[in-house]
Amino acid sequence: MGLDIPRDRFEEEDFARFGEKLKLDLKALALLLERPGFGLGPPSIGSELELNLVDADGRPALINQEVLELAADERLTRWLALYHEIARSNGGEPDAGRYLLSWAQRAGFTRIDASASAWCFATPEERAWWGGLWAERMTSSEIATQAIRDGRALPEELAAMEDGWRAWASAEDGWFAVLHGEIICTR
Repeated sequence: MGLDIPRDRFEEEDFARFGEKLKLDLKALALLLERPGFGLGPPSIGSELELNLVDADGRPALINQEVLELAADERLTRWLALYHEIARSNGGEPDAGRYLLSWAQRAGFTRIDASASAWCFATPEERAWWGGLWAERMTSSEIATQAIRDGRALPEELAAMEDGWRAWASAEDGWFAVLHGEIICTR
């Protein structure tokens, strides 16, 4: 997920372009948060969340590797890979949000209104619910059954993923967001 940027030195023009894109993203997020009913209702499709690490001036903070090292939990990294494998094996696309606009255009729609909504799990209660939900799914759901049946994971691996989710849920700095891509199309 994401792209490796092959350089770590940037020109003022690069910082300006990044700052403008960041402002647009924040404006889009503000509009989204103001929408009546934001975040209500069942999710209909998933998407990958892209984050930017910035300094106090809104410039890219060149600390990606440090953050990745601090955030690394092999149990949850394995969970994400398994989640993607199972979703795709069932004919789904777990990162569908990035393709919505393209799919709608290829389907011949002439008016496409694109937007997004997000879930964020950061409070102890939210982490307990989300982490508990995924912990249970990894050992006591169709996901677990299919992972074992299809040879994608061993029961011990699923138990480790369950433990990873419970550890995340109990971490004071635990934070998880799910961004939902949305489109309304007309011809």
